[in-house]
Amino acid sequence: MARSRSTEEYLVSDRATHSFDNPAKAATRERNLRVVVDQAHELWDEERGVLRGRWCELMGTSGIRTLEMLERARALPHGGFVGVDFDPRIIDAAKIRYPHHHWICGDLFDVLRSAELAGVSVVNFDAYLAVASGKLAAAGRLLQDLIGRAIQSFGACVVLWNGDLDCSRRQGILPSVALREHARALAEVLQRCAGPRRLLTAELLLPEESEHQVDDGYTGEVGAFDIYKGKGGGHRMALARAVLR
Repeated sequence: MARSRSTEEYLVSDRATHSFDNPAKAATRERNLRVVVDQAHELWDEERGVLRGRWCELMGTSGIRTLEMLERARALPHGGFVGVDFDPRIIDAAKIRYPHHHWICGDLFDVLRSAELAGVSVVNFDAYLAVASGKLAAAGRLLQDLIGRAIQSFGACVVLWNGDLDCSRRQGILPSVALREHARALAEVLQRCAGPRRLLTAELLLPEESEHQVDDGYTGEVGAFDIYKGKGGGHRMALARAVLR
C-alpha cells in the first residue's frame, strides 16, 4: 500500500527531476519580479523596497518557490502574498510556514470576490494551459474583474500568463504558428482587462515575424514572452508578462 504523504512533503520538490521546479523556472521567477520593479513604478514602493498590493499565485507543487524568492528579496509587505490551490494539503502546509500571508483553498475562478484578493496588484496565472488554447478567452473574461480592480486601485496591474508552447506539436501545429495565435488571443484578453486607456495588439506582445525563431528549440525572450525549458525532455513554456494601466 502506498505511503501517505506528510503535510511537509507537499512543499518539497526534487529540483533535479521536477520539470516545474528547476533553475530555468527559478530564473523566470526572478525576471517576473524585475518586471514589477523596473516597469511598474505604480506598484513598487521605492522608499520601502516592497510591492504595493498583493501578489496572487496559483500554487501547484512549486508556487511556494515564488514566495520563497519574494521573501528572500524582502519584496512583500506583511500579508502581501495570496496563494490559491485546489489541494487543502498544499494550502495547509504553506499556511504553517507562512501564517502571515493569505491562503485560499479552491478554484481561483470561484473566489475572485474574496477579501484576500481585494488588494491584488500582481496576477500570476500559472495554469499551464496550452498556448493558443481555446480556454484562454474564457479564463480572461473571468480574470477581467480582478485585473480591472487592481488597475483602479493602484493605477496598474502586472499580469503573468504561462502556457505550454510545445504541446502544439501534438496537433501538428508549429510552435511559431501557435505562439502567433496565442499572442493575438492574449492581446484581445488583456485589451478587455485594461480598457480603452491603452491599445494592446499582438505585435506589441510578439513583434512581427519574431515567432519563427521558436521552431528550432529556441529558449530566451521574444517580445513580451519568456521561452524557457525545464528538464531536458520537457516541453518549453511561454510566459507572457504585461503591465496593464
